[in-house]
Amino acid sequence: MYSMVMSGHSSILDNVEASRGPKYVSVPAEVNVKSEMTVEVFIKGRATALRERKPNLIFLQYGLANIAATSSAAQDAVYFQSALDIVPPQSTMLTTT
Repeated sequence: MYSMVMSGHSSILDNVEASRGPKYVSVPAEVNVKSEMTVEVFIKGRATALRERKPNLIFLQYGLANIAATSSAAQDAVYFQSALDIVPPQSTMLTTT
């Protein structure tokens, strides 16, 4: 069990820059890693999982304590020991003068 570090705000919300609440949130994520997986396959799988979660944005502000209260499996899930923070590469365009 890992946690996924995500933005605590959604760009689909009106006036998101003025909204209150955490800028980043951690949510439990079950990650199945197979020895034959390449890094590319792993990253694509995480990106797909993130896109699948986007429509249900309420979980971002639900909180780990509330998640733990939903079931015994969820209670186990919030005691993750590793955080997975995938940061896509930034464009490295150089400006010339």
